[in-house]
Amino acid sequence: PLPDVECRIVDLKDNKTDLPVGETGELLIRSPQIMQEYFENRKETNIALKNGWLHTGDIAHMDGDGYFYIVGRRKELIKVNGLQVWPIEVEKVIRQFHGIIDVVVAGIPDDDTGEAVKAWLVLEDPDDFNENDLLDFCRRFLAGYKVPKEVEIVTEFPRSAVGKVLRRKLVEAEMQKKSGA
Repeated sequence: PLPDVECRIVDLKDNKTDLPVGETGELLIRSPQIMQEYFENRKETNIALKNGWLHTGDIAHMDGDGYFYIVGRRKELIKVNGLQVWPIEVEKVIRQFHGIIDVVVAGIPDDDTGEAVKAWLVLEDPDDFNENDLLDFCRRFLAGYKVPKEVEIVTEFPRSAVGKVLRRKLVEAEMQKKSGA
C-alpha cells in the first residue's frame, strides 16, 4: 500500500474479522483519499463504506512481506453447496489443457447445489476437443466441487469497450437459455 493507506483482509462471512497472513478474504482500505460516498446513492455508500473502511469487493490475501494479491472479485465468487470456488483458480487449470485458447468460468444457478461451475471455452480446433478428457484433467488438479458441471464452446467472449471479459453477460445469456426466453 501507498503511504497513509491502511489495508486489511477480513473474513467473507462476517465482513469484519481480520484474517491472518496468507488467508483469503475481502480487501478493505482506509485512507484520506478514499471517496466519501457514491453520489446520490446512500444504499451503495452504506454497502461500500463501513466505519471508515472501503469494502473493495476484491478477494485477496497478504503475504508475510505485506504484499497483497488479488485473486478475484466478491461478485464472481461461486458457492457450490456453500463451498467457495474462485473462477480464476478453475480457469488457471483449464488453460493448461491442450487446445484451449481462452476460458471464462462463472457460477450459474443450480437446483441441487445453489450454484454450479460453468466454463465457456474458445478452442484451437473444436473437432479435436473431448469434454470428458477436459473434465478428467480438471479432476486431477481441482476438488470435485470445483470441476465444471457444464462446458460450452464459444467463438468469443462478450467484452467491454476496454476489452475486459463481461462474465455477467455470459451468465445472463445462460439464464435466458434455461428460462426458454
